[in-house]
Parts: sequence; structure tokens; C-alpha cells
Amino acid sequence: MLEAFYQKHRSEGLTVIGLSADDAHERKAVSRAMQGLTYPAALLVDANPNGFGTPRALPITYIIGPDGVIRARLLPTKRNLTEQDLAAAVTPLLPQDAGSIPLQERETKTKYTQPKEK
Repeated sequence: MLEAFYQKHRSEGLTVIGLSADDAHERKAVSRAMQGLTYPAALLVDANPNGFGTPRALPITYIIGPDGVIRARLLPTKRNLTEQDLAAAVTPLLPQDAGSIPLQERETKTKYTQPKEK
């Protein structure tokens, strides 16, 4: 579902980064699963520590605004995360005129920064 959402909205400036919380000993299986993704993905054990802190639950989806600030944390509920959930959190953060700016130009102007402490 994340892949489909990314494909639908990437031309609007959406960036997706996936981190798998699987154990390092499952690296081979996780790597095979990640081969079908067009967005960057890695094992959590390979990621550098940052300002996100330890998640309270898994899976978790962070929605980060263009300014690098965490705008939403989508936590597991009794149902799976849906495209509608993502759209409600992400769409207001996408540039309204994204279609008028070439994708390559938008990508060079948009960079991820560490989330600011509140």
C-alpha cells in the first residue's frame, strides 16, 4: 500500500523512506522483500539514531512536513493503515502547485532535516 501511495503522489513531492524492524538475522529475506520497492528502505538496525526516539508501537508511520517537523504519527489500531489515512495526513502537506514544477527541480529544493524538538 505504501508503494502504491508513493507512486501516486511522488510527482507532487512526496518522499517515502522505509525502515524494517525485523531482526538482522533476517536480512536476506527482508532484502528480497525490499527489492520490489521504488523508495529507499533499510533495516532499522542499520539506521543512525535520530530525534524520533523509540517507537511506542510497530508498525509506525511518521509524516514529516517539508520543514522537517514531524506532523503526524500513525500508530497501529485494530485495523490496518489505509490509503485514506495516509491521504488525510499527507495531502495537506504537499505543494498545491506541485504539478507546475518539474520533479527534478522540486527534489533538489527539498531535503530532509532532523525533526525539531518541541
